Amino acid sequence: MKYDSKRNSDFKKYDNKKDETPQDKFTKMYEEFKMEVIRSGILQDYKDHEYYIKPSQKKRMKIAEAKMKAKQNRKRRDQGK
Repeated sequence: MKYDSKRNSDFKKYDNKKDETPQDKFTKMYEEFKMEVIRSGILQDYKDHEYYIKPSQKKRMKIAEAKMKAKQNRKRRDQGK
């Protein structure tokens, strides 16, 4: 008898969760889907192929990005001193 009552009380701990409505379930599933799409890189690939970028323009963008990263690294390094 004691075992059964203790066992039931243990399960009640986990049953106290709020009942999810269909809208809550959909919202949760949508957020998980959105994060999975971002992690997999599908969205970034779509944005990269959205319009054509000339090779010379890509080169300039890559150089500008490298300069920006170098500037940020210098700033972080200087703050540490």
